[in-house]
Amino acid sequence: MLADLIQQFLRECPSRLSAIKAAVASRDAEGICSEAGELKRAAAHLSAAGLFDAAGVVERLGAEARFEAAEGAWRRLSQEASQVLDALRLREIPT
Repeated sequence: MLADLIQQFLRECPSRLSAIKAAVASRDAEGICSEAGELKRAAAHLSAAGLFDAAGVVERLGAEARFEAAEGAWRRLSQEASQVLDALRLREIPT
């Protein structure tokens, strides 16, 4: 079960990050909320607290249409996601 969650996260996280970045760039509040919310849920399943918090901030800023702040929050989210991805790749469980 954990291996499946990890594999799914490794597959989906990069495209979700790209979608969030595009939504921030195009000032798409709904897209920001939706994609950041999905990433936040995935982070919760992996107990990735830093990523969970960063995604929650981006989600809230999208809901509030605070696009300038979302740009800075996106950078933090991207850094947190990179750390989680790197850690999971190092500890990948064979399926």
